[in-house]
Amino acid sequence: MQGPGIAKRRALVASLAAIAAALWFLGAPTGASVAPLQHHYLALGDSITFGYVGQPAPTPDGSNPFSNPDNFAGYPTYVGAALGLQTVNAACPGETSTSIMAFGTPDAGCASYRGAYPLHVAYAGLTQLEFAQAFLQANPDTQLVTVAIGINDVGLAVPRCDGI
Repeated sequence: MQGPGIAKRRALVASLAAIAAALWFLGAPTGASVAPLQHHYLALGDSITFGYVGQPAPTPDGSNPFSNPDNFAGYPTYVGAALGLQTVNAACPGETSTSIMAFGTPDAGCASYRGAYPLHVAYAGLTQLEFAQAFLQANPDTQLVTVAIGINDVGLAVPRCDGI
């Protein structure tokens, strides 16, 4: 039986491998010059997508690092830049495969986080999926959409498995 730390590391490695494969498949630019930001990249997901992996470093001015979402850079920041796309990161730390679609369903802290701190994109009153649908209708030039969700579902399920 493997511990939760090993499972999380394997999930992270699998996610990073998938991103690398997607960049290779899409033919991501390798040079320093990238086309102007003309098209969008919509990133959906949880803390990994959001960029909240571990505690953020203290800010130089002593302010709460959670009060500024720019203190968190997830993979969408780098993927969007590499592809020359305007990144719209709608991820929420603690989001699950049910809470991304409906309020009041189990999550691992997304509702609390949204209530206390700003996300990269403000969409009060909408679920992440509702925001995505509205965004895609308003931005038909969107070239890439990624959804990375599930690790929080595992985190909620493991305690219920009673060591199985």
